[in-house]
Amino acid sequence: MAHRITRSAAAIALATAWLPGAALAEGIAGSWKFQTDRLPSNGCTISGDIVFHETKTAGRFACEFVSREDCTTPEGVETFQKVKQSCSAELDGETVTITSKVEQVLDAGPAEERNRLMRTDSYLPDDFSVHANDEGGFEGFFHSIQKAGVRFWRAPDLVS
Repeated sequence: MAHRITRSAAAIALATAWLPGAALAEGIAGSWKFQTDRLPSNGCTISGDIVFHETKTAGRFACEFVSREDCTTPEGVETFQKVKQSCSAELDGETVTITSKVEQVLDAGPAEERNRLMRTDSYLPDDFSVHANDEGGFEGFFHSIQKAGVRFWRAPDLVS
């Protein structure tokens, strides 16, 4: 009987190790890409590259990313802002909460909009609340001044 209980416990432990949340705890460090759905009020999208680094505290990660917001003004002018942000990520169960801080606006355009868009106060931090999905990435919500769906996927590691 003890052998059967031990085998059952091992099977449960093995099955739990394959749950998305369990894989999430071990697999978040590294390079990822992300993209939001269109933001509801203005149709903009935000995409970027993010890197998570392990910290000494279990379930907490330091991160940094460069985001790019692409928009079309009501007048039909296509604009963009490229923004460097620092962030922290906290794993709570199967949810990852990413809290960001704008460090620098790196680029913006077009030329006639550049001065306005290059101001650091013209861009609010990009925060996220996501959970593991079945494809090995994350999905959930982007939230800042607006809220939209977002998807994260693993960026390919480059080998030199």
